[in-house]
Amino acid sequence: MRYRPSHAVRLRQFNKTQRYERLLRSLGLVLVVTALVIGGGWVFIFTEESSDLFAWLFNRPIPVEQPVDKRTASFKKDEGGFRELELALSGALINLQVSSDQVKETQGRRRQSDGKWRAVQRTIRVADAYSLIQCNLEINRAVSQIGGKVIRATERRRSHELLMDITYDGYVAYHLTIIRDPSIIRKTGGLAIIINQAGKSRRDILDQFLELKRPMTFGFVPWESGAIKMAAKTVRKNQEVIVNLPMEPKSYPRISPGKKAILIDQDAQTNRRIVREALSILSVAMGVSNYMGDKIRETPEIMNLVLDEVKKHNKYYIDGFDGSQRPGDRAVHLQGLQSAVSWGALDDHKNQERIAMRLDQASFAALEQSAVIVTANAHANLLAVLSHKMKQLELRGIEFVHVSDIVINKE
Repeated sequence: MRYRPSHAVRLRQFNKTQRYERLLRSLGLVLVVTALVIGGGWVFIFTEESSDLFAWLFNRPIPVEQPVDKRTASFKKDEGGFRELELALSGALINLQVSSDQVKETQGRRRQSDGKWRAVQRTIRVADAYSLIQCNLEINRAVSQIGGKVIRATERRRSHELLMDITYDGYVAYHLTIIRDPSIIRKTGGLAIIINQAGKSRRDILDQFLELKRPMTFGFVPWESGAIKMAAKTVRKNQEVIVNLPMEPKSYPRISPGKKAILIDQDAQTNRRIVREALSILSVAMGVSNYMGDKIRETPEIMNLVLDEVKKHNKYYIDGFDGSQRPGDRAVHLQGLQSAVSWGALDDHKNQERIAMRLDQASFAALEQSAVIVTANAHANLLAVLSHKMKQLELRGIEFVHVSDIVINKE
């Protein structure tokens, strides 16, 4: 007969088995939770999120990650080169009087799947007064200065269009089509440059200004050493001479205009004699301009006295300040003599870039107003800018003239 445990024994064995199973499940759960906590703590401690929390807990600034430019050096070089080429081309088109509405872009610049750039295609309409040769030379000059190259410049026989291909750093950047349009009128404007205090400059600098072979007007203070000889030489070079008449500035006596000058505390007879003497010394002078004199300019009774003498000697008067209305301006008008007001100075800052920028601004004003007068002092930086830009400005429509040409036409 086989042994069979009683019901009570079997029940005790079953309960004991269940307790072991529950214990094992609890131990397994504890081990899993422990592993997760340890792993999470490890990740937390050795990642950047922990530093943010610690910084927040201890009231410290949280470092901000700087964005990383993932573009390659080659990409950046191509972008920089294209922008430089675009600026050069824009400068050439400005000199050809091309506005934005005269440019039509038929294909933009885009990087292709092979890594090469797709060339920009543009159709450009210019005034009929410009020849295709002028367009070719100006664009070629501009792009070659920054390392670009025109590899094709051909004229279509039937349509008389100029086709140009421009490369930069080995790839074709532009396909241009230049069309002369008879409906576009080329603007022109006169620009008179007064070189003040020419007698104070080095003789070689003055000689180089005279060699520019464009009409300019040179101002001399009559009592400066050598002024008479330099003025005579200037006239022999077919240039115009004016008198820089010293006048009292607001900063007087801290800054003096010189031993002989128009002064407020001087009697009228002395002031008249100084004007007569200045015009007698520089008898070749065509006109008179103020040297300093912002205080005299705002004193109508003295300005009237000066202008009366200028008119008696049949000379013109140039107000060397800007064109804003002041008592001196009204005095000029009341006298009824030939006169004009300067557009402004080119060399408030004697930096070549600033001078070039002011010269560009003056040229745009001349194209809009038909003619302007600008002033500057004789120095090497001005000479360098004029030597470089005069030909470009003539292409832009600027005609360099003497001051008398503007004053006479104004009358």
